[in-house]
Amino acid sequence: PRSDRPAGLLGLLLFVAVTLFILAGEVDGMAYAMAAAAIALAVVVRPPVLRSDFRWIDIALVLYVTMMALQLVPLSPRMRLSLSPATRIVDLQLRIDAPRNPLDDSPRALTVDGESTMQSVWLAATVVLTFWCARALIARGGIRVGARGIAALGLAAAVFGIAQHATAPHSLYWLRTFRY
Repeated sequence: PRSDRPAGLLGLLLFVAVTLFILAGEVDGMAYAMAAAAIALAVVVRPPVLRSDFRWIDIALVLYVTMMALQLVPLSPRMRLSLSPATRIVDLQLRIDAPRNPLDDSPRALTVDGESTMQSVWLAATVVLTFWCARALIARGGIRVGARGIAALGLAAAVFGIAQHATAPHSLYWLRTFRY
């Protein structure tokens, strides 16, 4: 009989709780820490990837992250303009050193903001690894504990959100204030 508490499920719930409550998507550069935690979780769980049952969705997820990462690869000016003709307009608006003839430019990536794209790639990889780990843990019999843990996190987030909005509706964790 399969156990309802597979190893790694508490690690997955802890990872979800930390990313939900502590990081909240507002700390710059946290994509790298989240990716490191997801990699550590994947090392512990060792989820099966590209197996027969889920081969096509796994291939699609790998292609998704790969396509995001390809935006960081420097391309020749001709290739860059053929893939994205609007990059010429962006270059003229944002770059002081943009050459008059776009084909005389140096190789550049498709992305406008390389650091943000890199963080997005790491976040996408984090989500994919977390999905694979969750799928593996649920398949091993942790559905009850996982469902209860996610429900408890949802309840805690709701209580926290209500308290936050009632006491300081324009701030995050009562510390950072926003205009909207």
